[in-house]
Amino acid sequence: MKNEPAHYNCLYTRKLTDKELEDCEVRVKLDPYRICEVWGVKGGAREQIIKKGLRWTSKGDSERKVIQEIMQACERRLEMLDEDAGIDGEVDVPADCLSPTRAPRQQLSFNLTRRHITTGDPA
Repeated sequence: MKNEPAHYNCLYTRKLTDKELEDCEVRVKLDPYRICEVWGVKGGAREQIIKKGLRWTSKGDSERKVIQEIMQACERRLEMLDEDAGIDGEVDVPADCLSPTRAPRQQLSFNLTRRHITTGDPA
């Protein structure tokens, strides 16, 4: 494996069981979750995209439906990246969303990079 690009260096390694040594056979279930684990794809929409791509139409869905579902997962992942991009700001939120006392509108400040939310009366 000399001079191969780094992305070809993603290997799954584990110890052989006594039965595997005895049978001279190793069986590893290569489901989408194992593949994502080995490649370091961590959960959420990313894992969904890989899973849909690997299973394709094997569950009976049309190719069109599978592609649409992959596109929806891609769009959601892009939304999440935008949400996590560190955009700070303020937005008016109805008080009943924040408090059961139904006080006047309050202001919700957010800082997504610090995962910090504060509430208060608008100035």
